[in-house]
Amino acid sequence: MLALARVHDWELKELEAALSERGGVWTAASWTTAALKFWRAQRTYVHERAVALSRWNNSLAKLAWRVDVKQRERGDAAAAEARQEASALVELVMEARDSSAPRVVRFELGKDQVAATARSLDAIQRALDLAARK
Repeated sequence: MLALARVHDWELKELEAALSERGGVWTAASWTTAALKFWRAQRTYVHERAVALSRWNNSLAKLAWRVDVKQRERGDAAAAEARQEASALVELVMEARDSSAPRVVRFELGKDQVAATARSLDAIQRALDLAARK
């Protein structure tokens, strides 16, 4: 029963309901009390440990970004026209499964690149939503 709770990341009330429906050894008040006490204290640890064991590659630990505006001059010095160009500076912190030092990746994206990346992320989100419904 606790294995099901771990897999489905049940809340305490969900576990309590499942234990009362299940019957068998779980009908004994001492077993139910012990299971609920354990789950109340250890649910977060059990879930995080299960996620860590099921991960097979690096994961994104942190994503940070900012927008910078650059000034560019065009034309001759007498008629210099200032033009502003915005770009996004992105920093990804990748956490390794083997607990080695995190890897930091920094890069710059122009407006078109940000739009293309956003479209790709939207496509990923739609695919995840579809997979979650199955």
